[in-house]
Amino acid sequence: MALPNHNGFIRIIYFVAVLLMFGLAGWLIQSSLTSEQPYPGKELDTATDKSSQQPTKKRLTPKTAYLSNGAVIAGIESRIDLTGDVQHQLDQSWQAFAQQDLATTLTPRDPFKVFAVYHSYNQQQNQVSVTLGYPAPKNFRFNGRIHAITVDPGQYAVMPNNYVLDGWAKANQFVNPLKFKGDYEIYLLSPDYQVNQFTAYMAIQ
Repeated sequence: MALPNHNGFIRIIYFVAVLLMFGLAGWLIQSSLTSEQPYPGKELDTATDKSSQQPTKKRLTPKTAYLSNGAVIAGIESRIDLTGDVQHQLDQSWQAFAQQDLATTLTPRDPFKVFAVYHSYNQQQNQVSVTLGYPAPKNFRFNGRIHAITVDPGQYAVMPNNYVLDGWAKANQFVNPLKFKGDYEIYLLSPDYQVNQFTAYMAIQ
């Protein structure tokens, strides 16, 4: 069966319509892709926002206390190698302290209040001495078994539930520079010598 004479005209209209349809679809796709591109300055703004969201290193501003007269702490001394197992070495120091029964010898006012003084720090060898004991009685005669260390008067940062060595690890975060000299901890013990509370005192400039 022959097609009508106007079939050619219909075909032309059909092809034009198809071309227009594809053209419209292409324009819509292009518009969609373009809208997803960052506008001028968007990348910079995003980078700025990310940088502003970066956490800033918190500066340590603990409470301070002034030690006016200083103190002399008498006790047992041990040398700690900071490159080794520090906790094990400190545990050994506390065991030696418990075995010495210094409370009987030094008769402190409070036998459950123990001082741990960090001193003689050697940066090259990465070592420090620790003296565990009590305030020395007046006119006490020291011997080879019991040593004495002086805690200098001055300003100290008070850090409850912190250790001196942890404070040293955060030294660059303190507002006031640390002296690394005569820092100490105070331990409050229970009658069965369990730690109830401890506080670090860091000498600051």
